[in-house]
Amino acid sequence: MKRVYFDQDGVLAEYKVESTDVDYAREGYYSELKPTKVVEYVNSLIKANIAEVYVITIYYKKPAFKEKDEWMSRYLPSLDSKHRIILPWGSSKPLEVEKITGCRLSSNDILVDDHTPNCLDWQSFGGMAIKWINGINGNRNRFNGLRIDNLNELDSIITGGKLLWKT
Repeated sequence: MKRVYFDQDGVLAEYKVESTDVDYAREGYYSELKPTKVVEYVNSLIKANIAEVYVITIYYKKPAFKEKDEWMSRYLPSLDSKHRIILPWGSSKPLEVEKITGCRLSSNDILVDDHTPNCLDWQSFGGMAIKWINGINGNRNRFNGLRIDNLNELDSIITGGKLLWKT
């Protein structure tokens, strides 16, 4: 079974370009972020049990850890704590996943992330990275892998054509 890791900020939750380090450290910042259309898809993916679904996210300051977890409880109620990976700033997502799972990444480990360095790091560990184009990012074309901005295409890759999603 495939394991799919969704980034929170910029993929599941809106990304505010104008935000600063002060905002990221402000209590309430992450609680206020609106969900994107990807949240509905992730909830349907969890329900269909076609892939093992995780959220993997980085937090900047202490209040963010709790707020990100609470945000997931609100918008992804079927995602249990085992499938929520909340890492401190500076962590390597693939390295931490390998530590947690005790397994090396493979092409069955898919990361959906809007941040190029995370996608490149994931691929360097042997996983499959999909750069989520959210309307703000992707202008410099630094990532040569899969770049997706619609759920139909993402769904086709994740489900292998079983197509859970149609918009």
